[in-house]
Amino acid sequence: MGGTASLLGELLRGLRVRKERRSRRACLDDLHIKAREGEHVKALKRFMVVLVCTLAGGASLPISLAFAGADCNEMTASQPIDTCAGIAKKAADSRLNASYQKLMARLDSQYRVQPDLGQAFKAKVKESQRIWIKLRDTDCPLEAFENETGMPAYVTTVSNCVARMSLERSDYLDKIAPDL
Repeated sequence: MGGTASLLGELLRGLRVRKERRSRRACLDDLHIKAREGEHVKALKRFMVVLVCTLAGGASLPISLAFAGADCNEMTASQPIDTCAGIAKKAADSRLNASYQKLMARLDSQYRVQPDLGQAFKAKVKESQRIWIKLRDTDCPLEAFENETGMPAYVTTVSNCVARMSLERSDYLDKIAPDL
């Protein structure tokens, strides 16, 4: 669970675009339930949400990232889950792009005196990134295979997978050629 909190913190630090913040806030606001139900009904709903999210391949990590502090146990509809999974995917993709750009800038800086070697290194990084994107975009639909293509559970599972893998790749890129 500590890794989840760490990734959640990194994702939150990566959310810099005001539009995404507004979208995330609207998503979180939609999740709060104001129903007057008995505790046994609420407990059953919590169980069902956890079960559905787990079966959809979402597990706790991407859901935690998507809601960034919201109580996921209070959700009752799949629409907010789908929306927030999409927001998490976009935020993770933005972080991945930022990590890639920072790596390229580090390589420019570190190989300033050997530009040919720097260009060769950058070409390898670019090739690796393109191949990794193909892997991610093939693996994530594989995780969602048991869900019907195009259905909300499928889209959510793919979005959660893309978010998770993109954050992992961002961490990897951040460790290449660190600043000295």
